[in-house]
Formats: sequence, C-alpha cells, structure tokens
Amino acid sequence: NVALTWTEEPCKLSNLTNKIAMEIMDCITKLTPPPDASAQAVLDKSYALIRELLPLVYLFVQHNDEETSSNVLQFVQVYVGQLKRLKSLDADQVRQCGELLRVISKKIQYDEGYQFEKEGEEEV
Repeated sequence: NVALTWTEEPCKLSNLTNKIAMEIMDCITKLTPPPDASAQAVLDKSYALIRELLPLVYLFVQHNDEETSSNVLQFVQVYVGQLKRLKSLDADQVRQCGELLRVISKKIQYDEGYQFEKEGEEEV
C-alpha cells in the first residue's frame, strides 16, 4: 500500500486531478443542455464536484514545478470554454474566474530584477 504525499508526488497528483476533472467536464458537456430533470440533477452534481476540485487546481497551477503546473492546464482551458458557453454566470462562477485570473497572473510575474534583454533569465 503506497501513500502519495504532496511533497513527494505533486506531478502525479496534478495529472490525476486533471484526469478526474476532465472526466467530469466530459459528463457536463454531454449533458448540456440537460434533456430532463434527472440529467439536470447529474449536471448539478457534476458542477458541484468541479467546485470542490478547483482549490486543488489553483494550487497546482501556481506550483513552482512547470510539469506539475501544466498538467492541469488542459482542464482549465476546457472549464473556461464551458463557462463561455453559458448564458450567464452565477456569483460562484464569477468568483472562480477571478480566482483563476489571480492565480495565473501570479504565476506569470517576473522578478523585479529580471532583465528582459538577457537570454536565459528565468521567471519568478
């Protein structure tokens, strides 16, 4: 019985998180628009699962290891695409978009001493 910890296997955990989230997004895509009340119930549960996964996705996006960070970007792209197809966003979805923007903008910041003219400089 092998236990994975955050410090030992973030890349594997981010990959697993992406796969789970993508399966849920596949369910959401197939059920949009919902054909009946039972499909609506599954759709609502699927969105609830995504809301539970988002804090973990935010952690992985801002992770220092590029592979760990990039593992969840496929889900982020699909999720944002799904949100764009909705007629309107509820307050929770607007908050999620804001949080995604905050996390991504933090990820792409450069150190104050960064010299753009020098090749080989690294991001923060």
